[in-house]
Amino acid sequence: VPAPRREEDDAMETDEKARLLAACDALARDRAFDLSDGPSGRRVRVNPAARGPLVRALACHAKGRAALDDDAAAAVEWLVDADAAFAEAMRADPGLRDLANFGSLQLDVVRAYAAVGDAAALDDATARLDAARRALVRRYDEAYEPRGVAAARSGRKVPAAFVPLARLLVLEAVAARAAGAVDDARKLTDADAMLSALRH
Repeated sequence: VPAPRREEDDAMETDEKARLLAACDALARDRAFDLSDGPSGRRVRVNPAARGPLVRALACHAKGRAALDDDAAAAVEWLVDADAAFAEAMRADPGLRDLANFGSLQLDVVRAYAAVGDAAALDDATARLDAARRALVRRYDEAYEPRGVAAARSGRKVPAAFVPLARLLVLEAVAARAAGAVDDARKLTDADAMLSALRH
């Protein structure tokens, strides 16, 4: 059973977050600011008005991912903050929706919800999974999922580009089971096949 949180812990986390966000804003103001999209390596031009919230989103996302294995509740807070900052950045620069980070963030929020066991978040989790699926289609194409699933079902090795799809399928299977869709075995079967293909 997790130890109860103390007021000192909350105060330390508040101070840590304030320092982190201040550092993010300083970085965003740096004239040498540059950003590349991880998987593709392509340089991303960012509207100056979106820089601050985007850097905050990326930093909070990293903190949330780091907390996932040890403190799922803290991870949820960091990841939800990241999502809010990302939304602010996308209002200033809609093209940022195409970054791989956006879909990855939605999957991480759902993973954190599952780790906490928050059934009340099921509707939000489902909406986030839908957003992650749309992000994958935008990033690749409509054939991305059928191509990956077909390869996995046939026992062929699939490249690392399909890791996000494997995560999506696993989390969709978890959400379907939480919603009571116990007869929806296809998602679980596809997720298992994809994970096996990635391990080859």
